[in-house]
Amino acid sequence: MLTVITSAKEFEPLQLAWDDFVARVGTNWHLFSHVVQSFLIRHESHGEIPAVLVKVVDGNVAGVCAFQTRRRYGFRFARFLLPTYFSPDFVVKPEYRQSFVEESLQFLLKRMRCQVVTLTLPGSSPQAAILDHYCRSKNLRVTVTEADKHSIVLVEGEWADFERRRGANFRYHLNRIEGKLTRLGGWRVVQAKANSSDSVKKITSVETHSWKHQGMKNQPLTLGDLDRSLLHYTTFSDSPSLARFAPDVWFLELEGTPISYVIGVEINGVAYLAKTSYDNRYRDLSPGDYVLNAAIKSLFDSKRTLRIDLMSYLPFQKRWTSLFESRDSFRISRGGLYFGLESLYKRLPMVNRFGQFD
Repeated sequence: MLTVITSAKEFEPLQLAWDDFVARVGTNWHLFSHVVQSFLIRHESHGEIPAVLVKVVDGNVAGVCAFQTRRRYGFRFARFLLPTYFSPDFVVKPEYRQSFVEESLQFLLKRMRCQVVTLTLPGSSPQAAILDHYCRSKNLRVTVTEADKHSIVLVEGEWADFERRRGANFRYHLNRIEGKLTRLGGWRVVQAKANSSDSVKKITSVETHSWKHQGMKNQPLTLGDLDRSLLHYTTFSDSPSLARFAPDVWFLELEGTPISYVIGVEINGVAYLAKTSYDNRYRDLSPGDYVLNAAIKSLFDSKRTLRIDLMSYLPFQKRWTSLFESRDSFRISRGGLYFGLESLYKRLPMVNRFGQFD
């Protein structure tokens, strides 16, 4: 049975069961209910229609996924509720993968009558092959493009072995940072829970002097000014299933003052280091590099983590890894009137000025 939820209010009674299922089956903590709920509220406020799908078998949750739909130019479009940055995907028991993916697409294309469905999946997602096969078997128009990449660190062996594999320049860079810090005073790296009041104060202190806040002169920084993504790491629902997934934060402190931090969380062997920031007054010390390295070392030492997702693909991350995982975007359409209008639109001389049709 496929249960459909179309509002944040309807989603609330499901949150405990949702979190328990994602905690057992998933490897992406962004799909926990408090993050999904925040995006449901946001999209509703913009007049968009969410569609949260839950597959129930014998009274138990067997699969979950969240979409958002919107109408534009007289046509309806659908995509995952969460942004690509959060690596959304279907969370489903292996034995129900094919049926859940197919039922979800049928719901979006037939019941919701969406002309275009755009789903961006991690390159390693087992649902990608199912999605592609289903679209081609139903003669749906489908194009697959690379959307973005995430740098991946594989946790193999001891930390000392990892340092050795990275070469002499790796340790030299970190030794230089340590030397600069020592000349300025006492320093340390501290690990704590990101959702504690003390951690939030330290995070706010760093953000007040971060490069992102430089243009807001003489204005105090409040939690409301912080990135929406940051609030997803410093708040949590009351679900007991999430107790062991409370996010951690690593601070680099100089003379008792936090000058950089990184927030991350580990779920079922996969760690996400998603939010790094530093006090711009200390940028010459490369404090972001140092605290990120401390977090990666901590995850190596934990003996629980199998891989680390840095959640972006930036040049400086090559210091730790050259591996990456792409996100593949599946753009599925039913053809017909929409396809003809889109083809005409793309031939208009001002198309690049106005952006994508959908």
